[in-house]
Amino acid sequence: MVKRIENNKARKLTYKRRMAGIKKKAMELSTLCGIQASMVCFGPAGEIDTWPENPADVKTVIDMYQRRIDEPKLDDRLEAQKIKEAEEEISRARIENLEKIMKLMRAILDVFTQRAELLKETDGGREKIPLRIEGLVEILDQIKVDSIDKLDSYFEEAIASMKKFCEAVGNYYNEMIPSSSSQSVD
Repeated sequence: MVKRIENNKARKLTYKRRMAGIKKKAMELSTLCGIQASMVCFGPAGEIDTWPENPADVKTVIDMYQRRIDEPKLDDRLEAQKIKEAEEEISRARIENLEKIMKLMRAILDVFTQRAELLKETDGGREKIPLRIEGLVEILDQIKVDSIDKLDSYFEEAIASMKKFCEAVGNYYNEMIPSSSSQSVD
């Protein structure tokens, strides 16, 4: 087990001897491996020992180190890129889904409009059933899929208009059923 040398003179002597060995090892590592290396030690009396001896060379290595720890790590950049790609994929999927919903809503609108026209023809109830879902066609025509934030509000408006239309058609249909059954009984 290594312990602190209590004798002050022996501690300073050991420091000088070991410091020379560490500097030699740092120089060998740099030379043999073709790397930039540096070391900074504060001696027992507060003196600064460095390798390389030139402070500008030490500062160069320290600056390289500082830049490296300040920039995001490769793993962090890759993770950020993966997150960005996943968000873009989610956005594309959401747009595709909303386009499908819009297409389905147009088809439903067509079906309801055709049924409303058919009901009007059979009963002549022109005033009782709206021929179109009020505002829905205009809403669907305004929708541009490049603005996802606006799509939610457009679809809320479209669904509200469609519900209103369905209720009107349903009420009219319910009114027709009793009158039809009373006519068939007569």
